[in-house]
Amino acid sequence: MTVCGIIAEYNPFHYGHLYHMEKSRQLSGADYIIVVLSGSFVQRGAPAFVDKYMRTRMALEAGADLVIELPAIFSCASAEDFAGAGVSLLDQLGVTDYLSFGTEAESLEPLSEAARILAKEPPEFSAVLNDCLKEGLSFPKARETALNSCLFPFYDSYRPKCFETKQVSSVLSSPNNILALEYLKALQRRRSSIRPVAVPRAGADYHSQNPDEPLCSASAIRAYLTSSASIKANTDAPAFHSADKPAGSHSIAARPQIPAHMMPSLCARLLMESWQDTCPLLTDDFSPMLSYQLLACRDQGYTRYLDVSEELSRRILRHALDYHSFTEWANLLKTKQYAYTRISRALCHILLRIPQDTADRCRDDGYTDYARILGFRKNSSPLLSAIKKNSSIPMITKMADADAILSPMGKSVLRTELFASRLYTAAQRQKFPSCPRLPDDYTAGIIII
Repeated sequence: MTVCGIIAEYNPFHYGHLYHMEKSRQLSGADYIIVVLSGSFVQRGAPAFVDKYMRTRMALEAGADLVIELPAIFSCASAEDFAGAGVSLLDQLGVTDYLSFGTEAESLEPLSEAARILAKEPPEFSAVLNDCLKEGLSFPKARETALNSCLFPFYDSYRPKCFETKQVSSVLSSPNNILALEYLKALQRRRSSIRPVAVPRAGADYHSQNPDEPLCSASAIRAYLTSSASIKANTDAPAFHSADKPAGSHSIAARPQIPAHMMPSLCARLLMESWQDTCPLLTDDFSPMLSYQLLACRDQGYTRYLDVSEELSRRILRHALDYHSFTEWANLLKTKQYAYTRISRALCHILLRIPQDTADRCRDDGYTDYARILGFRKNSSPLLSAIKKNSSIPMITKMADADAILSPMGKSVLRTELFASRLYTAAQRQKFPSCPRLPDDYTAGIIII
């Protein structure tokens, strides 16, 4: 039995994802594909466009054999924690042979070399990184500078011929490469036997907003669906972030038409069947909830939450009265040092009440010590049997059993996940008055096709 893992968001599932899944199976020779899927919130610090149950069904219909949830404490975290948690889950299942991910690089060798240095963080790397951060550089730029200093002056004796100076910038500047680098780091740090499989990105660029390109991005699909005649923004709505336009309160006008080249037909149909009822959810749909949470915690500051530094906490406090919406405030708070996504993730951690110390303990303890099944295909019973035999962590198939099988840390991670899910469902019901009664994590059940 050969098993390939994929860590994904599928927000929503599109032809690029289908290409990656099929190419992963082909390159790895996998009999089974396991997808570790973000839950209610995604890595850029935003709610999922459609809920995790619909995205699970999309993944299974497209060919995935098993879908496992990536808990919210890591799904909306930095690329390092997002990748580290996903790799940890796949590794602890005890059956995963390959990890497949997309890259913009033509070869894994430069990425592997960079990952080796970043995983070890030699003293010269840390010194340059800290100096650059003190100078006010953003973390990505500081890391690029520090990596350059290690790859060339210090490591000329063994630097691979494939690595040229100009490659460092390209390796660290493209989204797929950034995540690929973190996956490789996580595999190296765990000394995992899982082998990496790189699938060169095909079609549109990750950030492309052009919906007419072949294999257009999830960003383009979200932008197209929310900027077409499907959503009306209030006339007094504040400024918005491009990935979430339009901002402010929303009312659904009509189901948009999804062009055939955007999404597999079944995935498009699933999305449209729930349009106006349960989706889409946008970042600013959580503005009132965030406003309450920020006011409730104002006297204590925000540094106890994940990714909120002293400086950022003070900045949030200074701009407390300038608040209009989630995205407007993220734009207001961003600086040269703090990019929009960094701010958005920090605000998301405050919204979800994710403490820094809990995240630190989880990271030190291997991220998560349980795997929750969201869905599987009926013909994947040999895979499930192999996981049951080889997994070093418990599998949650019934939420009612979770309390009896989880460690204290596992229970803490699951509590955060349950809170995130309930918050997501509350936003759905607030935005869509005709929203049907939705199942919660205890009543939803596993999706089986």
